[in-house]
Amino acid sequence: MPSDSDKILATMGSCTLIIVGVILLVPLSWLIQGFVLSRLWEWFVTPVFENVPALGIWQAAGISAVIGFLTYPTELHQVVKDPEKEKWQSFVYILFFRPLLTFVTGYLIYRFFIS
Repeated sequence: MPSDSDKILATMGSCTLIIVGVILLVPLSWLIQGFVLSRLWEWFVTPVFENVPALGIWQAAGISAVIGFLTYPTELHQVVKDPEKEKWQSFVYILFFRPLLTFVTGYLIYRFFIS
């Protein structure tokens, strides 16, 4: 039977893993969102407004952060029996799937309807 100190060490290890994971994934998410916004900006905004400059990835990431701060993020609305699993699904969706889906949709619109 595990002792109390073993349980505490296991809990500390889990917390450390979560903290390190967030520290690594959040900047990666900023990079992905910046890339997506910079491409969408290049495809849709700069051709329409001649004097608007293109955005770099990190400039776009900053704008994305401001927009994210000012708007409420979407959430997954599905029935999941495990609340911990639902948290991770929402986390992965918001940080990775939503920017990817936005990028693919924007690319298809740009490729087949604009260029």
